[in-house]
Amino acid sequence: MEATHRSFVSFIFVLVICIACDLRTTSGDEPSSETKSILVESVDDDLDATSDWPHFRGPRHRITSRFGPPSVAWARNDTPPLRWVYKESGTGYGGPVVSSGHVVMMILRNDREIVVCLDLDTGNELWGTEVGPTVTPPCCCLPGPRSTPTIERDSVFVLGSTGTIMRLRLDDGTVAWKRRMEDFGGRQPAFGFAESPLVSMEHLLLTPGGDRGAIVGLNPRTGELIWQAKQIRGDALYTSIIDLPLVAGSPDRFVQLLSGNLVLFDIHGNLLSSAPWDGHSQWQATSPIPIGPFRVLAIGRSGNAMFKLNAARNDLVTQYQNGKPTTYHHGALVAGNRVLVNNAAMQAMDLETGETVLEQRKSFDRGPLIGNDSWVLAAENKNSLNRADPPRFVLLQPQQNMKVLANFMLPQRSVHASDSKYNGIVTHPVISNDCLFIRDQERLYCFQW
Repeated sequence: MEATHRSFVSFIFVLVICIACDLRTTSGDEPSSETKSILVESVDDDLDATSDWPHFRGPRHRITSRFGPPSVAWARNDTPPLRWVYKESGTGYGGPVVSSGHVVMMILRNDREIVVCLDLDTGNELWGTEVGPTVTPPCCCLPGPRSTPTIERDSVFVLGSTGTIMRLRLDDGTVAWKRRMEDFGGRQPAFGFAESPLVSMEHLLLTPGGDRGAIVGLNPRTGELIWQAKQIRGDALYTSIIDLPLVAGSPDRFVQLLSGNLVLFDIHGNLLSSAPWDGHSQWQATSPIPIGPFRVLAIGRSGNAMFKLNAARNDLVTQYQNGKPTTYHHGALVAGNRVLVNNAAMQAMDLETGETVLEQRKSFDRGPLIGNDSWVLAAENKNSLNRADPPRFVLLQPQQNMKVLANFMLPQRSVHASDSKYNGIVTHPVISNDCLFIRDQERLYCFQW
């Protein structure tokens, strides 16, 4: 009850600030840096290591939070305490989500995609529900689900790699409804659908792509179509829709990357603005990153770009666009005034200019990140790809030129590591309820954070 009261007071406070902000932006200017700081801090206030992680990239879609470094003093080359390991994940790239003592993820079992629910304390499988067949990728990666589920209250929403959409009951995995992306004219990308569903403002938002309208809003309780955005067209990539938290708990603008464009739309499916974006788009697998309520960062295989939102006119304007740094499917992490990218090397770019300001540790070789401006945990995949070692994780200080604080190897090497399509750790790590979750294909590790 106390937490609910705090959230309500926080919401009213931010609403008042936003009204003031709106009054100040009638001329077309964005709010002052002081006002933006208040907004961003209010949105992030309640996030810590004990928070649930109910959807892809965490509560703020940024793989970053306010929680501190690990409480356990890791010795160099040692492993944090292992709470449990789930060994039945098969192959795939979807990550876990955590809510109300449940850990939910998509796995591959007997060539069928399955959504499973594990007990947070023990790792025991509570239920498993079949989603459907899996994609056969043309090259470069293993089969299996690509999407991370979404937990919203008592429901789980999943998207299979061949386009099956489902809502399930969180407590027992019972299917409430089932649909297909092709119902909306969707076209399956070459490597399968990889988007993670977004539930916001009583809408389930998805990107089937195609000419009938690339984005749809469904009723999350029934699966019925509410709208299809006919103004928005283009092929679905491997990215997810992201909400812009203008007011804490009440987003009203959304962004998505399509072939050739970043699009801004509202909860009714109206196209508000678009801006050109290439990023080697047919391979685009890094979703947009919200930088507070007024900017969006896009980064891909051929460069990066920062887009500014003029809230008064609902315009997207390109602030900068650069050829480096780049990323494949491992994403980027905002750490203070820097954006960290773990590509062929660990790179840092200035958030305001997009220029590369640091490049080091070539051994990282494209791995996912999680952290904040105080510490970063990064996967170091090169050793696992070139030798018989398991993947290594390194704890770094981003404000101290990536000073190494600790590092550890996973307990075992994946059984798929000798396959030429194995790419090391690809799935984003998750930190929730004082646990660190790491997926290495068939194994999901739960460490004590």
